[in-house]
Amino acid sequence: YEKQILIMISNKRDIFSIIGIFIILLFSFSCETNNLSNKNYLDKTNTKVPVLHLNKSSFENGFSHGKLLKKEITENIDLWKLDLSKRFNGKSDSIIKKFLNCTNYVPTIKKWTPELYKELEGISKGAEIDFNTLFAFQLIDEFWAQEKFLANHHCTSLAVNNFRRNGEANYNAQTIDIPVFYHKNPVILNISADKSSKLITTFAGYLGINGMNKNISVTENSLTALKFSKDGLPVAFVSRKILDCKDFNEAVNFVKTIEHASGQNY
Repeated sequence: YEKQILIMISNKRDIFSIIGIFIILLFSFSCETNNLSNKNYLDKTNTKVPVLHLNKSSFENGFSHGKLLKKEITENIDLWKLDLSKRFNGKSDSIIKKFLNCTNYVPTIKKWTPELYKELEGISKGAEIDFNTLFAFQLIDEFWAQEKFLANHHCTSLAVNNFRRNGEANYNAQTIDIPVFYHKNPVILNISADKSSKLITTFAGYLGINGMNKNISVTENSLTALKFSKDGLPVAFVSRKILDCKDFNEAVNFVKTIEHASGQNY
C-alpha cells in the first residue's frame, strides 16, 4: 500500500496562509482505511491542526462535522457576518438574504454534487446553524465574483510529484489569501467512503478548500476577470467533487462539463 502521513506547514505570517501544504509519507489511501474505525471522531492530539475523521454517509459526516466543531463553526460564522456588515455597510442577515435571492446555485449543486448538499445539511443540523446562513458561508469566491469583493486576494498554487519518480514525499500547497478571521479554526477532513479516501484542508464549517485523494490533488486560484454564473456550481463544491474523481482525466472532464459559478483556475 501507499502509506502516507499529513503534515501541515505554515509561513511566518500566520498559521493558515499556506494551509494547503501536504507532506505525504505514511497515510494509507487503500480501501482498508474503512476498517480502521467505524465511527466519526475528532483528533486533536497528533497534529497542530485538528483532524476530523469521517467514515459514514454524507449527512452523518456533516452532522459529526457540525456537532464536534460547533463552537468553532459558530465563531467562524459570527466573524464572517461581522465582516459582511462592515464591508457592505448593512445588516449581515439582509446581505445574505439579498445575495441568495439574486442567485440560484442549489439546482446545480443538487444535480452534480447532491451528496455535498446532504453533507451541508448535516453540518447545519449538527452545529444548529441556519442552513441558508451556512450555505452562504460556502460562497466565498461567488461573493468576490459578483460583489467585486476583491481586496487583497491573490492565491498561488504549487504541487510537486516526487513519489512516482523516486518514492519521496509529494507536496501540494496553496496560499489562501482570504480575510484573517478564516484562519482561526483550521481543520483537516479525513474522509473514507466508497472504498476511497481523501484528505481535505479547510476551516470549521466549510466544505473544503483543497486536498488530495490517492491519485490526484487539487488547488484553485480565483480568476475574477472571467465571467460568472448565478446558477453555476460554486468553487467549494467543484473542489470537493474533483476529489471524488478516480484520475486526472476524469477530473478534467468534470471541470470542463459543468457551468461554473465563478471564474477559477483548478
